[in-house]
Amino acid sequence: MKTVLYIDDSPDDLFLFSKACVVAGVSFTLKLADGSGVARAYLSGIGEYADRRVNPLPDFVLLDIKMPEMDGFEVLNWIRTHPKVSQTMVALYSSSTVDKDVLRGFLTGTTYYIPKSQSFDRLQELVLGLDECLKSHGLDCARLLKLSIDGGKI
Repeated sequence: MKTVLYIDDSPDDLFLFSKACVVAGVSFTLKLADGSGVARAYLSGIGEYADRRVNPLPDFVLLDIKMPEMDGFEVLNWIRTHPKVSQTMVALYSSSTVDKDVLRGFLTGTTYYIPKSQSFDRLQELVLGLDECLKSHGLDCARLLKLSIDGGKI
């Protein structure tokens, strides 16, 4: 079974994303990390995350940018420099659509840059896109591409 790790410091955003996954009936396992410290512990397999049968390395990381301890760009850079997860697909997921943030995301190595939406329907579209992408082993990610900002147009 495929695993998605969603990293965000907002309990509300984590809850809504989790709810959208349940409503959509996705086939992947969702793991939640409430902040960058928890995310690094999970990805490193430290402490409570050491058992990889219970906490497998993710096949996809959805990553908020605006976090207090270590922002999403720093977490993305950390991911790209750690061999066990460096090739993992990552989508920056943010309310910021400022060109400099989008450009920085793609230069840091994001696979997708997906703007957050207040619409539950759009959130379900995201989780269904993730599900399709993972089921196809990354070969059919058209829904995600449709939701993502095109880095080439910045």
